[in-house]
Order: sequence, then C-alpha cells, then structure tokens
Amino acid sequence: MKFCGICNEDKPYEDFNKANRKYGDGYNSYCRKCQSLYYFARKELRQKNQVYVEQKKCQKCNNIKPISEFGKLSTSDDGYNDYCSKCWRRKILSAL
Repeated sequence: MKFCGICNEDKPYEDFNKANRKYGDGYNSYCRKCQSLYYFARKELRQKNQVYVEQKKCQKCNNIKPISEFGKLSTSDDGYNDYCSKCWRRKILSAL
C-alpha cells in the first residue's frame, strides 16, 4: 500500500505510475487518477492564461520584431523565447 499525497488515501501500488526519478519505492507520489486530474487542470489553466502576440521586443538587441523571428519556448508566458533567432544563435555560438 502507498499513500497518495493529493487524495490522502492508501492505495495499492498498481494505482501508481512508475517514477523516472529515484523515489524510495520507485513510484510517483500521486495515484494515477489524481495525477491525471492535476495535469489536466494545469494544462487548462496554462491555455487560459496564454497571451497571443504579433510582435515582441528582443531582450538582447532591444528591437521590436514580428513573432515569427522568435523561437518557441513552452515555459514562457507567451510561448516564445525572449531572444530573437539571430541573437539566440549568437548566444549559442559564443558559448562554444
């Protein structure tokens, strides 16, 4: 039996997904049902709060450019990188 951190119930190990991380027992902290509900609600919230833009200011060169010149970044509020593609390439090449 394993304790689910969301529904606060003891459930059999078959109700939990195996974890990629190294937890003590090799299973996630949340049961499959709670984990599914959590990620579905999180996805809905992110889609609801997503901002749609046509232009964006590059943080490196400070130029306002069309959104097509920015790479996609799923963790950003608007879904695009903070640097334009040219500045991003320069940043990557300078790191090498």
